[in-house]
Amino acid sequence: MGCATGCDFDWYKAGVSDSPDYILCHLMGGFEMSSVVSSRPRHGYAEAADVVIGDRRLCSVQWGGNTGDRVMVESSGFEAPRLASLVRSEWPQHHLLRADVAIDIDLPDAWDSLSSMALNLADKYDLKTRHVGDYHRAKEGRSIYVGSRQSSVMLRVYEKGIEQRVKGISDDTSVDLVRVETEIKPKKSVARMHCATLSPSELLGCAPFTTEMAKILLDESVERVVGLNRLKRPSDRDRALAAMVKQYGKHLDSLRSEEGSWAAVGDALGRMLEGSKGR
Repeated sequence: MGCATGCDFDWYKAGVSDSPDYILCHLMGGFEMSSVVSSRPRHGYAEAADVVIGDRRLCSVQWGGNTGDRVMVESSGFEAPRLASLVRSEWPQHHLLRADVAIDIDLPDAWDSLSSMALNLADKYDLKTRHVGDYHRAKEGRSIYVGSRQSSVMLRVYEKGIEQRVKGISDDTSVDLVRVETEIKPKKSVARMHCATLSPSELLGCAPFTTEMAKILLDESVERVVGLNRLKRPSDRDRALAAMVKQYGKHLDSLRSEEGSWAAVGDALGRMLEGSKGR
């Protein structure tokens, strides 16, 4: 299909290791003309504050209670990409708790095409489906959910344009506008840290059915993110090799140029290793 008008975050929720005061100061500086107001904590947190402009909440911050040492920062909608950028630049080692990746399609009959795509993917990968909305008159908007809310990856397709009009958010939004939204919620700590480094389109590789969806809508191949719930910590050997590559990467690349291929580099390193054993 390859007809998407964009691919970006529509929700970003992260766990950050830093002081709440510094986090709020950094976020307030990232959202121009914003201020911080106290808010009601939820989900077991003891304290909370929002970064706002007037009555509009840009993002929320919660900490303390029985939730561990990390501070939770969260934003949705139009502000989510900005929050993601602020968090990723200042705290690259944060934990991604939830990310919604939105792809918008504004074409006649987009709903028919995209809802069919979602159901075909559900059948192919044997996933649960749920239909919500006005399927009788199609005036209030329709949604299809693929996958379970409890799983790490869930897909929803809904009539975004109609939703905007029904809620009174915008009377100018095209009624043909349909949003395809992938919700990613990594379960394990290492998976959360890994996913925090991935771009919106790369996150679509977190499940086989969303990987295929990305190929259909974005007309690009997305690398599969394997072991989303089972990613293991790197071994001592993995860390040592990673450090070696980081330190000696230029020399290895130079050796590849001389030898002609990475396979030949492996042979050359093998010879060096064998030669060193006799010394």
